[in-house]
Amino acid sequence: MGIVDAVFPVKCVGCKACGKYICQECYMSVRRSSRPIERSSGEMTRVYATYQYGGVVQKLLKKVKYKSSWKMVDELAERWSERVSDAMLDEVSECEVVVTSVPMYKLCQRERGFNQAERLGRKLADELGVEYIETMRRTRATKPMYGLDKKARRENVKGAFEMREKMSAELVILVDDVWTTGSTMRECAKMLRKMGIEEIWGVVVAR
Repeated sequence: MGIVDAVFPVKCVGCKACGKYICQECYMSVRRSSRPIERSSGEMTRVYATYQYGGVVQKLLKKVKYKSSWKMVDELAERWSERVSDAMLDEVSECEVVVTSVPMYKLCQRERGFNQAERLGRKLADELGVEYIETMRRTRATKPMYGLDKKARRENVKGAFEMREKMSAELVILVDDVWTTGSTMRECAKMLRKMGIEEIWGVVVAR
């Protein structure tokens, strides 16, 4: 154990027990999201959320965003990616799959130090044994989505993404942390559609 860990020990965001950011007992109490959010949305073939947004998952995701803790997101990614991989491995094992994620604006990512969606996506790609590619970039900063209605959210991200490079795949899995109205993921999926990708699955930690 390092000096920092000794002075500031890792504690569960739920029960404050030392050792992990989500202890096993609190993790077992997390409410799972058992059904797809939607099918055939136009931009995405399917959209899946692993957990319901609340409790320890909500607390952890907020700390990831506002406390800039990459260690927290990596612990979450470990648990989440194993669960997602177990659920979809059979379906994706026989086709050409690429995992990508919703990009952050470069200045925002520099300030935070990481993009949580990218870290989640890379871990999921590892679990599935497929390639992770940063397919898109965010061309401008967008307003925080909190407090915006559905129409304002769509307008906020309209035209905010562009492709970094050409790519081809039978299936692209697009990763983000939270699904609220889906405006951001749909805008990213539109870019993938323009590249000729026909099968796009959206996968998020929570909804």
